[in-house]
Amino acid sequence: MWSCVLELVIQQTNSTVTTTVLQSAGGLSSIDYSQTIILLASLVLGGSGIAGWIMTYIQLRHETKERALQQFRELVLTKDFLEFLGMLRRHAELMAKGESLARSREQILNDKSLTPEEKTRRIKELENRMGGSLAQLTDQARQAATDFTETVNKIRKTGALFLLSDKIENEIEKCVSSFVHANEPDEFLAIVDQVETIFADLKKILGLAVFE
Repeated sequence: MWSCVLELVIQQTNSTVTTTVLQSAGGLSSIDYSQTIILLASLVLGGSGIAGWIMTYIQLRHETKERALQQFRELVLTKDFLEFLGMLRRHAELMAKGESLARSREQILNDKSLTPEEKTRRIKELENRMGGSLAQLTDQARQAATDFTETVNKIRKTGALFLLSDKIENEIEKCVSSFVHANEPDEFLAIVDQVETIFADLKKILGLAVFE
């Protein structure tokens, strides 16, 4: 019987399940079911010493996780690595704007129903929506490409990418590969979404999703 109880407790404490039940001021924000299981185990096992062993085991797991997260922050989520992801997103966003502006501008210029004045006005309105002229967006994209390349070279030297989980590493590889082959505005915008997914996964690893 005791071995069954012990096995149940260990299985349940391998993953902490926290469910939000109340968000109002002054109320409890969540119930930690693993803590409830620990309490029940302590009551059942009493002073046999097994309850103490279980609590020690759980505490060690918690400390190990905290150390791993700290090392992940220090060794992987460096300033250069975060800049790498941020620049990848910005570069893709600039390319999406530039490609969209170039296509729309060409359509306006080729529209024979518009007068030269109307063409100039529409192009100006388009540039205002996009945040700059085609020349300006092109210059910004070139600078973003230069900064991105420099940052990639920095993080390659540190080996931070080798410490990523397979899932995130694959997501980054997919983003970079997609960027190389992208031509359409929608394809570049899809890369922006992919980078945001990577940031979301990193937030989950660090437990930062609780602030949302």
